[in-house]
Amino acid sequence: MKSNKPTDIAIIIIFSIVLLLPFVGMVFNIEPKMVLKEQRIPARFPEVGPDLKSIIKFPIALGEYFERTYGFRALLINLHTVIMADYFGNIDKKSVLFGKDGWLFWAGDKELDQYRAISPFTVDELRRYRRILKERVIFCRERGIKYLFVVSPNKTSIYPEYMPEWITKASNESYLDQLTTFIKDDPEIPFMDLRPYLFSAKRQAALYYKNDTHWNSYGAFIGYQAMMKKITEWFPQMKPFKFSDYNIEYVPKTGGDMPVFLSAENKYTELEPKFRPKYIPGYYDADTEPFYMAKKTLSRPLLITKVNNPTLLKCLIFNDSMMINLKPFVSEHFRKTVYIWDYLSHNFEDTMVEYDKPDLVITEQGERFIKRLNENTVPVRQAYLRWLYKKSALHETAAKTGSDFSRSIKPEGKTSIEAKGPDMILKSAEKKVSFKIETPKSITVPGIFRVIIDSPSDANLAVSRPEGSQQDDYNNFSIMLKKGPNEIFINMEGLKKDRVILLSIDAVKSVSLKNPEMVRSSD
Repeated sequence: MKSNKPTDIAIIIIFSIVLLLPFVGMVFNIEPKMVLKEQRIPARFPEVGPDLKSIIKFPIALGEYFERTYGFRALLINLHTVIMADYFGNIDKKSVLFGKDGWLFWAGDKELDQYRAISPFTVDELRRYRRILKERVIFCRERGIKYLFVVSPNKTSIYPEYMPEWITKASNESYLDQLTTFIKDDPEIPFMDLRPYLFSAKRQAALYYKNDTHWNSYGAFIGYQAMMKKITEWFPQMKPFKFSDYNIEYVPKTGGDMPVFLSAENKYTELEPKFRPKYIPGYYDADTEPFYMAKKTLSRPLLITKVNNPTLLKCLIFNDSMMINLKPFVSEHFRKTVYIWDYLSHNFEDTMVEYDKPDLVITEQGERFIKRLNENTVPVRQAYLRWLYKKSALHETAAKTGSDFSRSIKPEGKTSIEAKGPDMILKSAEKKVSFKIETPKSITVPGIFRVIIDSPSDANLAVSRPEGSQQDDYNNFSIMLKKGPNEIFINMEGLKKDRVILLSIDAVKSVSLKNPEMVRSSD
């Protein structure tokens, strides 16, 4: 085969330049200013100490430092991304997928597993999900507050036709399909799956960015209108906005979260809709209050908006990034809206509800995080158990079960019972009252134990279950008792070992227990 010397020489020169660029950039500091948006701690030159262990680790640390700081690094990574995308149509499938017609899809956060319906919900997981949502509903209802849970769909759920052909599904039933089917028949839970509304509107206009994981303002407005249908059932005085309230203008948008991840922001451009209101906007970004400043972290941005209209209601929203394009529409309806962008833990915080006393609490959760639903706090769970206790049709009290339930309460350690009967006094020789509840064997289906603990001072009550019981994390908890009577509820379900619940109250020498009772849950 005949060699083409000019071409060979050119290739050698180009290859040599690329090899020398990192060294030249570091020595002469002449590389162009390009920034890679990476979620990394800035690299520092490694230190070497006098000990042998530090000396051995130094070459590895130096290599890691060089890997993150070599000259022209941003330029070379950007060039690699462009070549892989333009000439090979591919890149790291663990992060970004190149779909049809130039669409980019996110494969992180196990979103690809969701699309393929791998590892679906188990029945126990679905039951836990339903219970957690119902606890929130009941907690809010006790305080005269409405609660709404909204799932913002993945782009892959709305535009599956643009996904790569090589990706197959394990099942046609998605996680969200499972959850919607399981919860839809429970009238206690206002649960909104926005997919049907977006499916109906996708022919009108593009609802999601091609180069980003999120919906655009058009898709967010469809989601807003769907949410307002439910909200106006509770608050009919609210008047949702219509498309006719805006001039919609399409403007060029460069980049997106996935181009940023690919280090190729400037390569990707598309048109995005801008909603220009025909009305004069009333909401404004307010200063963060000291209470919320203490809650704000890098992983949990927080924003408060206000409208100068005292007749409007208040709203507290636990959300992720899908709320960004919803905010301009939602904020107009409330005199105060608090947005907690809790994208790592997706918690529901009772202290914020108690502090702010809103009229409406919304949890907006992206479909990609649908399995990331944490247990509620003890006060929220207590509200739910209180509701179950009151609604139970079968009050299996001591009299109805044919046994004296108070005899199931027994002192532990240095605690003694001074009087027995429906009410009893527990005294301790030290500053801790400890006792246990032994579930009567005559009660074959344990339910909810209720007792009023009259404490002489503020104290901490710790409740624990033996190892081997079900729902240990859920039922092992502590709660602050206030001075005076405290109504406490304990879930007795799932007891396996010894059928015992242990309780201890710190910093008190005596307490009285009034009307100890257990009912069978009817939920």
